[in-house]
Amino acid sequence: MDIRRRSADLAIIAALVIAASAAIAVLWQHPFLLTALLLLPSLVLGWRLGDLRRALVLAAVGLALGPATEMCCVAGGIWRYVETGGLPLVPPWIFPLWTCFAAALWLIGRAVLGADPDDSTPATTLIWAVGGIGVEIVMFVTLGHNTSLALLAAVPFAVLLLLRRRRGLTALFLVAGSLIGPVCESLPIATGAWSYRLPELLGMPAWLPLGYGIFATLVAYAAEAVMAVVFRRAIEIAPAASR
Repeated sequence: MDIRRRSADLAIIAALVIAASAAIAVLWQHPFLLTALLLLPSLVLGWRLGDLRRALVLAAVGLALGPATEMCCVAGGIWRYVETGGLPLVPPWIFPLWTCFAAALWLIGRAVLGADPDDSTPATTLIWAVGGIGVEIVMFVTLGHNTSLALLAAVPFAVLLLLRRRRGLTALFLVAGSLIGPVCESLPIATGAWSYRLPELLGMPAWLPLGYGIFATLVAYAAEAVMAVVFRRAIEIAPAASR
């Protein structure tokens, strides 16, 4: 891929992270206006992917896994939103925001390593990725009050992910997630949009970057597995329809 396109993808993702963080910091008290504005980053990322079907699958996986994970964590007491717009546990703007996550990760994978989702990925990848998210939720809900205990569990978890699949790409997802999440959160936390039970670094627990990195990796591979299943099914249907 052209180096200029790769650089542009990374620059656009960085700009979107900063813009989304600023928008949340300024508009969190107006959750439905913020929800409308946060539809734009997903559209931009879909355009950069250049494949509407992949963009829709990535958005759907992020929409399914991100809010569900947040609801579990908020219910578990890890953090609390100040203004939810009347919704239980979470505000409405997290839904469009999470549609961006998997797309941004795979754009980063393509820009840095030239990596695209593997359409031969087995469906079992989805099972262990979603199961891993469940394990991560339990791990941080139960141990998130103590950074030492949380890291004692999270570090081996991250190492297992590195050994499990595509080590270079997994390492990139771990790093990208550990940067994107805290950078996006720091400004809104400073303006009071939400608060953590354990505010250690810039209002966040010290284990949060690794937690984001693990979650990013699992979401990216879950999306890859869903895409593989969807596209294999489409290929199977096409010949049958032409008979």
